[in-house]
Amino acid sequence: MKDRISNLTVFLFCLAVYTASPGGSFVILCVSLWYLRAKKSLPPQRHFIVDVLLTAFVLRAAALAVMSFVYILQGRVLTYTIYPGWTPNLIGDASYYTLRGYWIAAHWAGADVSGQILKAAFNPIYGWTGYTYVVAAFHYLFGFSPVSSVLVNCCCALLSGFFAYSLAREYLSERISRLTALLVLFFPSMFLWSITNLKDTSMIMISLFILWAYVKQFRAKGRRRIALFVLMFIGTVLLSTIRKHFGILMAASIVVSLVFAVSRPAPLVR
Repeated sequence: MKDRISNLTVFLFCLAVYTASPGGSFVILCVSLWYLRAKKSLPPQRHFIVDVLLTAFVLRAAALAVMSFVYILQGRVLTYTIYPGWTPNLIGDASYYTLRGYWIAAHWAGADVSGQILKAAFNPIYGWTGYTYVVAAFHYLFGFSPVSSVLVNCCCALLSGFFAYSLAREYLSERISRLTALLVLFFPSMFLWSITNLKDTSMIMISLFILWAYVKQFRAKGRRRIALFVLMFIGTVLLSTIRKHFGILMAASIVVSLVFAVSRPAPLVR
């Protein structure tokens, strides 16, 4: 067991080196510490999902590092002559969000950023998502991170798998819950989105979080139930910053569902 942990730690350290930034090292260190703590504190029947979540992260981090390295060697890099920064051009929109996040971070840090750059960074005509501010915050905290800023989306994918597992576990067997997590974590489009700075992974994660809180509140009482409603409200607001109409639809579906749940007659006792 100790050898497995040592090998895993070495491998994760190598991934941190590949991402080549303090931010990448920080994220991978946090994931490593979470894994060791979860394996120690959770019962054995939960170790499978912990291992699956870590495997999903490692595969994403490795794919991100390898693909970025290959794209850089091939010269497939997104950059602009008069604009600072560059990034491997895995997917056009995602790469542009990475650069816009960097320009916003430079503005926050007090750098001399021209009005033209700021217009490109904030102008919604080029497409806008609140997730760009998450990317900007990563650049601001850890410095320019053209590759490792994507690791935040990798973590969002892990949380999506966890919430999907928890939702299924509320009503279904452990086996079906595990299959649900595997499907969410390793579905091809989910995997691809989560190794870029596209907004889709964070949207799915927040949506599953809202559904998780919604299901949990039926069995909660008192302050805990109020707290879950507050979490649902916060989740809906966050979802609206990423895609406005999607947040409105999520809020409407929750309200309609609550109305039907309250008005549903109690079952007859036989």
